[in-house]
Amino acid sequence: MISNITDHVVRNLLQAGIINQENKEVYEFGIETFCSDVVNLMTTAMIGILMGQLWECLIFQVVFISLRSWTGGYHASSEWKCWVLSNVMVAVVLLLSRRLPIWFDSNVGLFLLFAAAGVILVLAPVENENNPLDADEVKSYKCRVRTVVLISVFSSILLCCLSNSFFWILVLAVLSVALSLVIGTCANKWMRMRRHL
Repeated sequence: MISNITDHVVRNLLQAGIINQENKEVYEFGIETFCSDVVNLMTTAMIGILMGQLWECLIFQVVFISLRSWTGGYHASSEWKCWVLSNVMVAVVLLLSRRLPIWFDSNVGLFLLFAAAGVILVLAPVENENNPLDADEVKSYKCRVRTVVLISVFSSILLCCLSNSFFWILVLAVLSVALSLVIGTCANKWMRMRRHL
C-alpha cells in the first residue's frame, strides 16, 4: 500500500516537472519513509488510545525512537514484520507498565534501568547489513547515544519520585532498546559465522 502511494506521488511530481529522473530514487525513499512513519505513529497512537494509555504510549515512542535512531540493533527483514513487531512491543510494554509497579518496587526498576543503560553504552551502535557505519559515524553515534541515555536515565530518576507509571514506561523503553541491541549483536555474529562456514 505504501509503495503504491509512493509511486503515485513520485509519478505526479515527475509529470509536473517538480523533480527530475535523477532524483527519483531519493524522493521515493523519502516519501516511503515518511508514509511508513505516519502509519506507524497512527497505529501506535490507536493502541495507546484503546488501552487507555495514550500519554504512556507517546512517552515510550519518544524515548524509544530517540535511542534507536542512534543505537541501531535488530531490524526485521521486511516492513510488514517491522510493523507487526513494533506494535506487539508497544502493546506488551503498555501492559507491563501497568503490572510492574504492582509486582516490584522502584528499586528493581532503577536496577533494570541502569543495567539496560550499561548494555546500550557498551554495545551501541550496532550495525545492520543494510546500514553499515564508517569509523566517523560510529564515533558520532556513540556520542549521541551517551547524551540520550543520560537524559533518559536522569528523566527516569525524576519520574521515579513523581509518577510510577511514567517511570516504568521509561525503564521499559530503555530495556527494549537494550534488548534490540543484544539481539542485533547476536544476529550479526550469527551472520558472520554462517558466511565463514
